[in-house]
Amino acid sequence: MHDPSPVAYVIEPSLFTLRSGPVRVVTEGVAEGMTLQKTCERRYPYDDWKDIPEQDVAVNVREDELLALYRSTFIPS
Repeated sequence: MHDPSPVAYVIEPSLFTLRSGPVRVVTEGVAEGMTLQKTCERRYPYDDWKDIPEQDVAVNVREDELLALYRSTFIPS
């Protein structure tokens, strides 16, 4: 559930595991629309990633606790 997840992150960020790195969106070709994140620290003489700022991306969530948060927040008791 992508829409409530950012709200859940604001309420309880400890539920999420984040990875930091520059993010790009492919705009053409067979991967058009895919989001990529550079995860290695390597630097190259010619590096298309060097001027892109790092972003935090959620790569894992403690799903049982997240579902409990959804239920307690969005479903009236």
